[in-house]
Amino acid sequence: MDIVICGGGVAGLWLLNILSKAGYSVILIETRAIGGTQTIASQGMIHGGQKYMLGRNSLAVSEKVAALPHRWDRCLSGIGEIDLSECRVLSQTQFMWPSGGTLGQLALSTSALILKSKVRKLIARDYPIALAQNAIQPVYELPEKVLDVFSLVDVMSTPYKHQIYRGRVEALSRAGNITVSGQNLQAQIVICAAGLGNEEFLSLLDPQAQHSQRRPLRQLMVKTMPYPLFGHGITTDTRPRITITSHPISSGGYVWYIGGALSEDIISLSTNDAIEAAKQEMKDIFKNIQWNDKEWSLWHGIRAEPHCSNGQLPRAPVVQEYGNVFVAWPAKLTFSPLLGDQVLSLLDAKCIRPMYSNLPYPIKALEENQSYASFPWSNTEWSK
Repeated sequence: MDIVICGGGVAGLWLLNILSKAGYSVILIETRAIGGTQTIASQGMIHGGQKYMLGRNSLAVSEKVAALPHRWDRCLSGIGEIDLSECRVLSQTQFMWPSGGTLGQLALSTSALILKSKVRKLIARDYPIALAQNAIQPVYELPEKVLDVFSLVDVMSTPYKHQIYRGRVEALSRAGNITVSGQNLQAQIVICAAGLGNEEFLSLLDPQAQHSQRRPLRQLMVKTMPYPLFGHGITTDTRPRITITSHPISSGGYVWYIGGALSEDIISLSTNDAIEAAKQEMKDIFKNIQWNDKEWSLWHGIRAEPHCSNGQLPRAPVVQEYGNVFVAWPAKLTFSPLLGDQVLSLLDAKCIRPMYSNLPYPIKALEENQSYASFPWSNTEWSK
């Protein structure tokens, strides 16, 4: 076959889509459930605005990032590189508001100035309920969507369900030889896009060197919220103080899923202390919300990413080459199109062309993978 992809998160699924459309014979291997670990825990925000434009990105990277919402919009309209027209959109826009007194308002105004035409200052009657009821102002609107990640995974995987297999990678060589659950496969290119699983593949390719680093992750969850909110509380920090998405639950209302500086600053705390610190932070920001009857939980995760000498998170996708093996790191869900661009460019540079487009599916020696990961809030312990 032409290409074997290892990893069933959004990066692997994006590559499965674009490479299949380009005429390559492609299969995807996922050890566990489709949607992976980091993907299903993502907030689903399609960023191109303040979170990355105001950070450490170079001008060239910032311009590519700024174009990402448009690329995603085309896909969601069914006219982009992948047809995502059936994907559920939780919110058409995101909001920015001050989250730190006068300095926070100044930082928000500066952010809006930098983003220029990308934001719209709202009048009071258009404020989201959560911000209006807490007298938080001013509020700006970003034309950047928030996606239901489970729906995204479903829409990306369904057209290629007979090319997605369950299996564990037992051996991997730079020549493109790969053994999956006892089955030996030969591909022109193997692409590893498995997040934390990439560490295992790297150990098979070059066990002596350090090619990755780890970053602990936490996301705060609180329910039951009566209304949704999508956006960022801005301070003088380059990180939003909080980043909130909202997800409907079967019992009614919403789970607020919270990241940003708040989730990063509680990483070293115990679960109980982290939740107590988060409660105080949310009470400080949203003073008129009744928090005493809410339930709280934390999602714990580990992000693996390419090694950087300064230990910082890469600001753009990275693809490492080991002969005929690519190790792909998208950095963020939003960056999946940029990762796809890099992979296509590398294939072109290596003169890798479709050779086995008539390969029949399914591959009977492997079991098709039809299980899907579930949201963090659907399988967690809650406390008040």
